[in-house]
Amino acid sequence: MKRELNSVKDVKINELKEYVLTFLNNDQEEIMMCWSMKSLLKLVSFQQDLYDKMLNALYHSNSYEEMEYHLRMMNVLYTHVEYQVVKKDLLLKLLERYVGISQYLVIRHLIDFKEISFEVFMNQLYKQKTSLIEIVKICLIEDEYQLAYLYLKQMDYCDDEVILDLLSQHSPTLYYRLKLHYYSKQKQSFLLQTQ
Repeated sequence: MKRELNSVKDVKINELKEYVLTFLNNDQEEIMMCWSMKSLLKLVSFQQDLYDKMLNALYHSNSYEEMEYHLRMMNVLYTHVEYQVVKKDLLLKLLERYVGISQYLVIRHLIDFKEISFEVFMNQLYKQKTSLIEIVKICLIEDEYQLAYLYLKQMDYCDDEVILDLLSQHSPTLYYRLKLHYYSKQKQSFLLQTQ
């Protein structure tokens, strides 16, 4: 389940070269001769036809995983305003749908968490009918254990052992607090049923 954003965003030059080469018929030697990220970016960033091909591939992705791959690479290659508009439009389209883990793994490449806090974004997703369990999984992916705990407390019970195990590994205190919370909820529910 864990896929830290920093490790996902860390793109190596050979990985980026390989990506660029899949869209080129010629100039392959020029790409291979780039030994620094700066020289590769300088060479690629001004090729409009290459950008158009990559954009087309992004829009025709067959899966969220493939879309995430294109975004990872394109985020390194392009920072211009036109690309930022494309990312914003794609984000809006994705947010119109139910957002689960697969969709979030794409969305996190479209959002600048310096502009909006992770907690505020999670609250927006929750208001848009994303299930609590999906919100918790997203929080755990991003190492937001305290926030995951707060969402888990809103549930009457969580029987997902993977989630509980991740929480207990990070913070046994939060795990035991949560177990105690669930126990008291169940006890109250039982008392209400017997009356």
